[in-house]
Amino acid sequence: MVYGAGLRKTVDSDIVRRTSVRGSLWGFSWMPLHDLALQFRVWLWGINPPIWRRIVLSPDLNFAELHEVLQACFGWQNSHMHQFTVGGLILGAPEFEDGGLGQRRVLDAADLALRDLDFHRIKNPYFLYEYDFGDGWVHQLDLETHVRLDNPEKKAHLLDGERSGPPEDSGGPHSYDEFVASLNDKDHPEHRSNRKWVGKSFNPEAFDRTKSQKSVDLALRKARGSYSFRSEG
Repeated sequence: MVYGAGLRKTVDSDIVRRTSVRGSLWGFSWMPLHDLALQFRVWLWGINPPIWRRIVLSPDLNFAELHEVLQACFGWQNSHMHQFTVGGLILGAPEFEDGGLGQRRVLDAADLALRDLDFHRIKNPYFLYEYDFGDGWVHQLDLETHVRLDNPEKKAHLLDGERSGPPEDSGGPHSYDEFVASLNDKDHPEHRSNRKWVGKSFNPEAFDRTKSQKSVDLALRKARGSYSFRSEG
């Protein structure tokens, strides 16, 4: 199993300023945290034209909930392992780890919230989310701005995006362009088999913001403040 080797070193360690995993006081010190939300542009590495989403997130959102939000935004099915790489920390669901990360400690994603990140210390802050270590779908979350919260009860508001999220098990970014080309070319030798596998309704260029927002809202209700599988269990 591939665990995204090298991703950890690509994120500035100054983004996280904490004395413990829970209860950090660091954040946007120039504005009260309860008055603002964070606007991110999330995009998939290695895809052109890009697949991206723009989303406003409450600072109270923890990373287990953020996992559920990203799954819903991109149409993933929550059927593979994942990890966040945040300022040198690896976040995920420790109960599913088997030591394959080379003795690196995997912190519980539910124990860190966006308000714990000290974004203003670095220029152009971002962090990474990797899903399906075999296919290697890396999502980069670029912080664009901070905005006032219109509805403090709403933890995630999807603003915009382009293109459908890739189907599960479609091979990763290194083969996705060829996969899409096969769907668009009836003379392609794999056109029929790939179209049958993915279904007639799949359109790689489609994005429905309203439908995706409903999926995000449902995912957060099911998550109940953590991972959805914990709530279901």
